[in-house]
Amino acid sequence: MALPFGNAMFERFASAYDLLTGHEHWRAHIRRLLALVEVVPPGGRALDLGCGPGESSFELARALGPDVEIVGVDIAEAMIHRARAHHADRHPGLRSVRFEQKDGTDLGFEPNSFDLVVCHSFLYLVPDREAVLREVARVLKPGGQIALMEPQAGAPVLGAAIGALSKADELFRTPLASVRFVASMVSWRIVVGVSGGLTAELVERLLRAAAFEEIRVSPALGGLGLHIRAKKAR
Repeated sequence: MALPFGNAMFERFASAYDLLTGHEHWRAHIRRLLALVEVVPPGGRALDLGCGPGESSFELARALGPDVEIVGVDIAEAMIHRARAHHADRHPGLRSVRFEQKDGTDLGFEPNSFDLVVCHSFLYLVPDREAVLREVARVLKPGGQIALMEPQAGAPVLGAAIGALSKADELFRTPLASVRFVASMVSWRIVVGVSGGLTAELVERLLRAAAFEEIRVSPALGGLGLHIRAKKAR
C-alpha cells in the first residue's frame, strides 16, 4: 500500500509527527472519538489502524480497560519503533497494548477477530480506501465497530484549529501545547491539499460499499475534521 507522499516520508518525519501530535490537545480529541463507540466486552480485541507513534493506542487502552487487547499497526517502521519506545518509557503499565508493522490493505489477521477498529487521521492518506475498508470489514466480527477521525475537505484551518482547542483559555494556560496543536492542524491541512480530505457523503458511500451500516458522521476539531462511526453488517 503506497501512500500519496510515499512511505519514505512517514519514515523520515516520524519524529516531527510525534512532536506535533504528542500532547494533551490531541489526546483529548482521541478521547472524544472513543466516547462514540460502544463498550467492548472483556476478552475483546481492538485494532488501532495507522497508529503512528502510539498516542491513540494508549488512549484506546485506557478507555477500554486492561481486559481488552489493543493492537496498534502502522506501515512505517519508524512509527512502530517510536510507539514501542513510548510504551516502554511512558506507559509500561498498559500491558494490553502491542505494536506491529502492517499494511492496511493486507493486515494478516484472522477473519472476524476484532471487535473494534479505530483509524485516527489515516484513511485520507490511503490511495485505495476501498481496499482498506474491505480489509477492515474482513477482520471485524459481525456487528463490530469502526471509528474514524479524518480531515474534512474544504474546512478553514486556522479558525477551526483554534476553535478545536478544548477550552478557550487553553491558548493561555498551555501555550506550548496549543502552538503545537495549531501547527499540527496547519500541517494536516497542507497534507490534505495534496491527498484530498473527506466529505461526509464520500465516507458514507465508502463504508456502505464495504458492507458497513448504522453510519454516523459528525463534525470534529472545530469543523476541521469528521468523527465517523459504523458497524459491520451481521
